[in-house]
Amino acid sequence: MRNLNLFLAGAGLWAGCLFGVAAAAGAEPAALPGTPWTLNTGSEFPGAKGQLAEAPRTGGREFSLAADFSGGGAYVGAVKSFPTALNLSAVRFQVRTPARTVAVRITDGSGQVHQHYLSVDAATQWREVRLSSFDTRQQGVHWGSYNDGLFRPPVAQVAVLVHKGDAPQPVFEIQVRDLALDAVNSLGLLPPLSCFVEPGRPVVFEWTAALPPRPGEMAYEIRSYANTVESTGTATVVAFGRVRLRTVFTPGYHEIHFPKTGNVYAVVALPPFAGAPDPFFCMDAALGTLEGRPERRDVLLRILKRSGIGAGRERIVWPALEPKPGEWNWGFGQNADTLRRDYQRLGLKVMDVFHNAPDWTGAADPKWAPYPRDLLAAAKSWGEIGRHWSPVWSGLEVWNEPEGVFGGWFPGDQEAALTKVISHTFKTNGINTPIVGGVLCTAFPDAAMIRAYFDNNILEDCDVFSFHSYWRPTVTEHLVAGLRTMMRGHRNADLPLWITECGRPWKRGIARPLLSEDWQSALEIVMKGVEARACGVAGYFPFVYPYYEEVGTDGNFGMMDRDAMPLRSMAAYVFCASRLAGLDYLGDLTGQPAGLVKARVFADPARKTVVVVLFTDRADTVALSGLNVNADRVQAMDGSPLSYDGKSLTVIGGMAYLQCPLAALAGRLNEEVRAVGLWKLAKAHVPQPRQAKPVVFRFDPSTWKHLNLGYWVDHPQRVELVVDAFNLSAQPLEVAPVLELPRGARLLAGPDRTVRVGAKAVQSLRFAVDVSACQPPGGCLVRIGLADRNGQATGISLPLLNRTYKNPKVTVPRLPAGTVLETQKIGSAPAGDGWLEVSGRDRWNWEGWENMLNSRPPISAKLRIFWAPEALTVQVLVKDPVFFQMNTGGGMWNGDSVQLAFQNRSAGQARPERTELIAGMTFGGPLLWLSSRETPGPAGAMTASTLKVVFQGDRHLYTLRLAAAETGLKLAAGNHLGLSLLVNNNDGSGRTGWLEWGGGIGATKEPAEYNELILAE
Repeated sequence: MRNLNLFLAGAGLWAGCLFGVAAAAGAEPAALPGTPWTLNTGSEFPGAKGQLAEAPRTGGREFSLAADFSGGGAYVGAVKSFPTALNLSAVRFQVRTPARTVAVRITDGSGQVHQHYLSVDAATQWREVRLSSFDTRQQGVHWGSYNDGLFRPPVAQVAVLVHKGDAPQPVFEIQVRDLALDAVNSLGLLPPLSCFVEPGRPVVFEWTAALPPRPGEMAYEIRSYANTVESTGTATVVAFGRVRLRTVFTPGYHEIHFPKTGNVYAVVALPPFAGAPDPFFCMDAALGTLEGRPERRDVLLRILKRSGIGAGRERIVWPALEPKPGEWNWGFGQNADTLRRDYQRLGLKVMDVFHNAPDWTGAADPKWAPYPRDLLAAAKSWGEIGRHWSPVWSGLEVWNEPEGVFGGWFPGDQEAALTKVISHTFKTNGINTPIVGGVLCTAFPDAAMIRAYFDNNILEDCDVFSFHSYWRPTVTEHLVAGLRTMMRGHRNADLPLWITECGRPWKRGIARPLLSEDWQSALEIVMKGVEARACGVAGYFPFVYPYYEEVGTDGNFGMMDRDAMPLRSMAAYVFCASRLAGLDYLGDLTGQPAGLVKARVFADPARKTVVVVLFTDRADTVALSGLNVNADRVQAMDGSPLSYDGKSLTVIGGMAYLQCPLAALAGRLNEEVRAVGLWKLAKAHVPQPRQAKPVVFRFDPSTWKHLNLGYWVDHPQRVELVVDAFNLSAQPLEVAPVLELPRGARLLAGPDRTVRVGAKAVQSLRFAVDVSACQPPGGCLVRIGLADRNGQATGISLPLLNRTYKNPKVTVPRLPAGTVLETQKIGSAPAGDGWLEVSGRDRWNWEGWENMLNSRPPISAKLRIFWAPEALTVQVLVKDPVFFQMNTGGGMWNGDSVQLAFQNRSAGQARPERTELIAGMTFGGPLLWLSSRETPGPAGAMTASTLKVVFQGDRHLYTLRLAAAETGLKLAAGNHLGLSLLVNNNDGSGRTGWLEWGGGIGATKEPAEYNELILAE
């Protein structure tokens, strides 16, 4: 650790000492780095006055600060800024003041402010003050930027302050001397665009040092994508504080390391992209949300342009854009309109997305939120938005992740209705922007849930269907195949697919990821893109371009670091965009050597040259032998050249590109793989005009409980349905509604004639249906369709859930005093012993579309429950051929485990409060983990309750004894409990799904879906 009490006596000559000690008799100490101290009287709290006087010939180490709060105000301070941010580890000084507290304020590299309050007793004598920990998560206060208290070096500003009330009198003084800033030298930033260079051409980088460089301090290493040292040297000190490095880079990703200062700079050495960008390679840029600095946004857009990335995904905040009807704020947020014009100026496109609506559309009504209730108002609004921004648009996604919290957990009929409204609006206004429907998040996919979108004919009113994937690359083919299977039989089943979010986070809290995380993030983003392209996906948007620490998680999804320098993920994606641009997928390479997971073959349109993408699925170094392909060129995933002898190759980071003539693969190209069929299906698509019918049917959900699977039916003997018919056209129209009922259902009431809907008006259609005799597959879901015989509206489909099936009432027997349940011998658990089945396809929820294609659940389970005044006992017997649990604590749900949720109830009435816990067998033994609780108290590992887990072959017996004192359970005869249970399954390749008894845990957090328990005497 270097100390800043050093000064330069002549060019390159150093003399110095520790702070607070005279450098030499009569000598002036070297000035502290940064700007001179300036006065801050806290203008945001008017009234305070102050004076700042810096002692001469002290280099900024000694000053007095007078504060006057007699007229009000909050604080007075002395502030020092560092144009070249400082690697500061401590601030220390001596102080004399009548104030009882002195504050030190640190502004970190992210712009977050950390303020610490230090108690002093220095009215009559000097006291030393030292601050060596700047983090404010445990003490002090913080604001700005991330506002989470986590200190992110380096330091941009330091301030010493006093506050009103710190001293007995409103007017007082603070004297500071021997102020020291403990730090090591650091270099300034590089302009982000300068980090993208042409290989083989000399480049010159220049930095400003925070301190005058010492001899040898500017030694550097240039490292490769693999983190091996490529070259070393010493940068030239060209002037006071100025450092220069001249070098030439080979193709690929490189890092310049200055070991003595800790600075790291990333460089992508690839030629600028030539020609028109391939529309497949896009980016979830989110600059309007994550980057507010105009100059930084301009540079980031120029990097996209240079890299051949032709479109960026941005967000429209509709309530901020049009806060009142017809009142437009085109510059909402961080100047949204200027951002889109900047895209347009550089020849780039924007794919916009939104997922909220202004209150004036009716979205403020909690029965409708977050969707607009007034679709006529929505149509008018989106007509104006489309006219304004369509010149820059490559597409508009209608409602981000509608099946989750952004869509209020509504079924797919609601998003489909809004999509149809925008489809008609764009058609009638001559707006040719492609409409992107779906926008599904695949966190908890369910075939029945996804079917609701297709059954509501969303494919007829969009030009693209999009989804998100944060799964491993190897899952991508299964995702696309599963989605295509579900689209089959619907109009536009071959509609283009886009993946508009995907990524792999790295640990937050640092400027750049660790090497292993950088490699993994790059591999998953880029190889997933390769897999998506092979499967015919037409657009790919990695999440996310700029540095982004996600709130509420431990992850950072950025592909650029905090200073907008590229990470390995950015470098590898840029190279992939240039290497595969314009190429078609042909098939897979056969005869793959051990260690190679996939080998996708792409070819130019002339079918002369091919690029084989090799994938090991390991973000490290893997040696392959026996490739036996004569290649013209072999490159790593960043574009750097790899050594290859025609047989053996060392793959770095999980991927490599092998270029050769197509003839070199004679007899080794397999065109009979599933991905080829998906590619051909996508390429055979012929765009069709959207239906864009003038009338839109939309189910009124305002009186219904729902989740993304459907709407709950409480009284199947008479189901009251209200469907609003919105006429978007300028003339009255007649619709002839007809219900399409499942077998066993009866129409009790409904329109028996055509219904006239006025111009720009809405008409409610009312129906009553008896579904009590329906016997749908799975026992809980029926679908009712509504069509228009006059052809003015596309049909809709309403998924209805039978609550009486889903939430049965179960009587729980009391466990007699002294009874000991069998917890060691598993046996066959006959039904006569109180066991309930938790098995079968209707109780299984697939995790991931690839698992939906399986015919049956991979596990089965039984359950029994007993109560006693002191505890509730739950036994779960699981039959699972593969036990896998690598997690602990709150993450156990990712592996084989049991989740349970309950709440105390009065007469069966559900409430929002709930208790949820996880039971699992970890490496440390059985663990009960309380995730949330209905009553006040701590979460975490449970101590009074117990868990026993016994294994016998493929059977696992969990015995949970939930202590009333610890859980808050009210256990007495006649009491009611709501309770649901999940049995999670992981076979070692990831969570495949869960069995459920009751609902409200896995797909939603809704206690109304719990089963009803009645405690018997």
